[in-house]
Amino acid sequence: MPSLRRLAAAIMLLLASSYALEITAGPAVAEDAQPTDQKAGNQKPGGEIAAVTHLDQPFCESDTQAQLEARHKTATAATVVDLGHGYRLSQWPAAAEPADDAEAPAAFLLLEKDGNCQLLVAGQQVGVTSLRLPLGDGAPPQLIVSSYSGGAHCCFSYDVVSLGAHFADDVIDSADSPISLMGLGDGDAPDITYADMAFAYWNTSFAESPAGQVRLTWDKDRYRLIDPKDQSAPSDATLAAWQAEMTEAIKALPSAYVSVADQNSGKEGPQLDPVIWSHLIELIYAGYPELAVDLYTKAWPDDVKGKQVFWKDFVAQLQQASVLWTPWKLGDVLKPDLPKAP
Repeated sequence: MPSLRRLAAAIMLLLASSYALEITAGPAVAEDAQPTDQKAGNQKPGGEIAAVTHLDQPFCESDTQAQLEARHKTATAATVVDLGHGYRLSQWPAAAEPADDAEAPAAFLLLEKDGNCQLLVAGQQVGVTSLRLPLGDGAPPQLIVSSYSGGAHCCFSYDVVSLGAHFADDVIDSADSPISLMGLGDGDAPDITYADMAFAYWNTSFAESPAGQVRLTWDKDRYRLIDPKDQSAPSDATLAAWQAEMTEAIKALPSAYVSVADQNSGKEGPQLDPVIWSHLIELIYAGYPELAVDLYTKAWPDDVKGKQVFWKDFVAQLQQASVLWTPWKLGDVLKPDLPKAP
């Protein structure tokens, strides 16, 4: 894995995709961006599932600090980059010899200001993407720190870091999905997209699991979800085609759908075609949950058993696992019980 390098008049920051971007030192940062006395917390704040979590103070988890102390005992030294204005970035690549503890992180990245920890990230892989450096040349955010925990299906995490008068961090825990940057290099903060894995393994294999696309956009001082209905609604012809696909898959079921609760109790149900719910997810994540209700109601024939049971499970999965449920108030439209036919 490439490492960060300090050059005489430039800073090289690793991109997550493993190619480097050169950054030339710039003018002094504005007066309101002088060092502050922000204290780092020793535990990252938790909470409900969210598309992005904004933190306005540093955090350096005590467990990760202990792991870094253990890492210091290895021969591999850190590469250090002076970002200017009190900020310093240190990165420890994966050690040549694996650690005794197989679950211990292999790589670390530490961001400090005037010697105080601002951000500490660990993982089997850790990388950095430059957005707006050098300090003083542009508005935040400045960096994206990426980490990957390793394993078959998990997990990616990103810290979108803003430096200046106050440290801030937009945290994105995207599970199995890496993020994509839209508009990187055009001078504005890029939009961020990733797949919400709320339906991973739900009634099908991981490979066939549909996933809705989440899109974040920079708004003043942080990343936020785009507004619902930011995209155009599908045409009537498209909705009719989707309905036909869903109805065909539903009519092909050899037996009635078995609820998730009964499946967890050992009752076996029919194999489902993910097309039954993939178009519903596409509509909901585009901001059209009311169209999803209408499409499902029309697509599942009343004479095929399991219509209400499947819908209730589908809504419950969204409520439990989707990053959109709360901010988009999906519960106002997606009720556990289907609307009664007029």
